[in-house]
Amino acid sequence: MKSSSSASFTSGVEAHFCNCDLQASLKTSWTERNPGRRFFGCPRYGTKSMPPPCDYFAWYDPPCKWAVEFFPSLMRKIKLLEAEALKRR
Repeated sequence: MKSSSSASFTSGVEAHFCNCDLQASLKTSWTERNPGRRFFGCPRYGTKSMPPPCDYFAWYDPPCKWAVEFFPSLMRKIKLLEAEALKRR
């Protein structure tokens, strides 16, 4: 199962700049392999802006063993509950 999403924030974090010379966004990975792990990326990533985003990427946090073990189970439970709720509509 592959899914991803991110949230961005920048307060209190040293600025990083991507290859576009823009301040990189600090985002949070919610993939199965890196749940809750923060990273810097081009702020244009995921947009249809021109020019297109660069490939800048840098981890902010080290991997978290607890999150890798806990989140996949939690996400499966959430999806199961969502599916059950849809059936009851």
